[in-house]
Amino acid sequence: NRIVCEENTRLETMATVYHWIKPGDSRLADLPTDLVQQPTERRVLWLDGPAGTGKSTIAQTTAEWCEAVGYLGASFFCARDSNECSNVQLVFPTIAYQLGLYSVDFKKRVADVLRADPDIQESSVSRQLQKLIAEPLRDVKSTGTFPACAVIIDALDECKDDQATSVILKALAHYVHNLDPLKFLITSRPVQHITGGFGMTELKDNTQHLAMNNISPEIMTRDITQYLQKQLTNVAHRFDIRDSWPSEDEMAALVHQADRLFIFAATAVRFIQDPQDSDPEAQLKILLCSQLPTSITSPYRSLDALYTEVLHIAFPTIKFNRALKARLKMVLGSIVLVRDRLLSSSLEALLGLEHATVRKTLRQLHSLVIVPENDNDPIRLIHPSFQDFLTDDLRCKDLNFVIHPKIQHSILAQRCLQTLQDLRRDICEIGDPSKLNAEVPNLDRRVAEHIPLHLHYACKHWAFHVTNAEISDDIYELLKVFVAEHLLNWLEALSLLGDIGVAIEGLPVVRKTLQVFLFLRLTFSSCYTTASGLQGSSTLA
Repeated sequence: NRIVCEENTRLETMATVYHWIKPGDSRLADLPTDLVQQPTERRVLWLDGPAGTGKSTIAQTTAEWCEAVGYLGASFFCARDSNECSNVQLVFPTIAYQLGLYSVDFKKRVADVLRADPDIQESSVSRQLQKLIAEPLRDVKSTGTFPACAVIIDALDECKDDQATSVILKALAHYVHNLDPLKFLITSRPVQHITGGFGMTELKDNTQHLAMNNISPEIMTRDITQYLQKQLTNVAHRFDIRDSWPSEDEMAALVHQADRLFIFAATAVRFIQDPQDSDPEAQLKILLCSQLPTSITSPYRSLDALYTEVLHIAFPTIKFNRALKARLKMVLGSIVLVRDRLLSSSLEALLGLEHATVRKTLRQLHSLVIVPENDNDPIRLIHPSFQDFLTDDLRCKDLNFVIHPKIQHSILAQRCLQTLQDLRRDICEIGDPSKLNAEVPNLDRRVAEHIPLHLHYACKHWAFHVTNAEISDDIYELLKVFVAEHLLNWLEALSLLGDIGVAIEGLPVVRKTLQVFLFLRLTFSSCYTTASGLQGSSTLA
């Protein structure tokens, strides 16, 4: 589902990246010589910029450019709404696996490491880089050569990493001198734990920094204009609209609204050609005529206005319809905060909603949420910036749409714990508890048949939602039932799913959360008792 740069856009930026990543490539002759900045021989290129500026599109385009000549060693595209693609523990093992496909000798060295330490995926990120990449690379080069290649890590800020400094960057800083001839292209937003990581001396001295904000406004405006012209020309042909549409004034106004954000342009095009309306001309006029209050100082003021306008058009009566408001927040809030993308039917099962509720709720939001026509692909947001908008009440000014993470996590925690009550002993009907998983015939089929996706999700992620929820008496009572009646069944299910590490990671965190809850409840109870006693003494006096 990833897209590449529109033809004849981003030329100077792509030329800069290509000159750094593979200098001397014959294809560079077809690109501009006026680069955004001169490339260096440093081993890391950090491309940073605000959400919606096109970093992932540049990363995908670069990956395909390298892949075309066999120069792409490995890539890892992070995504916050995918548990696997946001797991820092999987970044270097995935890269090591792909490098093994790139070099047979490297593959043999990594295989030796895995045989000696089969649990290395659970070890520290730094040790993974050392044992799975740096040392095998050293061993290969000591007896021969390792072909130069590119390694791309996109959207590093979307990896779930609660450390003050990115653990991926700390590891890279420690071993960057041992990674020749690999070249790392890393993209991210300029968030604190990422900028702090690139500020470490060892990494700073080996990194070229290319900031999207430093690309000239003229280039950005030109590229967005070209993108919109091509996309809207295609829309005009598809809907049989006159050749003069959109007018020069309309195009100029739309480019001005985009304010150099490619995600605005892409979302605007999706809104204009929304098949639910089938009236691109009217949709464009609505977009250009909207006068919505936005923060003057916010870099996302135009994008926030666009998101707000689309929501208002999709749900014009929401302020008068409490049931619709509750259902929308339930559905949209869950899509925003779930740890893994879910099918619409799985989301309905998890939330206890009737069949087709998700599709009915989101049918007017095709420009913001991708809802596949069939139930074989998961629902997903068009861009992480929409999640940022919905969960920030300083950006989403309409309380009918803003999502409060604590409240939504509480709902998801409660629904997960209720779902876990469907667990039972020997859920996959194996019939012999002495058998190892590897000895069970057709285990994958049994798991798919007896542990549906919504139950799978609840098994993996209930602890995450509990630790981020506002613990209530209802959640506390559900936890008591879970521990008393379903804990062992849950561990069995995790073993069958191959996710027993979830329990090791999740249970201690939940325990801490509950300790805080019980302490506060006890404190409140003591204060209430004391206050009642004082009131009684005062009355007697």
